[in-house]
Amino acid sequence: MTNEEIIDLMYDHATAFSSCVQFSEQGVLDFARAVRDFVPAVVQPKPPAYTDGLWNFVENADRYIAAGK
Repeated sequence: MTNEEIIDLMYDHATAFSSCVQFSEQGVLDFARAVRDFVPAVVQPKPPAYTDGLWNFVENADRYIAAGK
């Protein structure tokens, strides 16, 4: 999220403007939720399945044999 996107979100949820941006209590909560919803969830890597590892092993063995080693 860029600084400009954060500032745009702040202005979307602000309740008053003067020499500073002011938020109501609900505005702060809405802003925090908007930022949270904007940021994608961190994807947890899945360990490779047993069959994936097995195929990887077989392919590497085939390459090794084909190379004549």
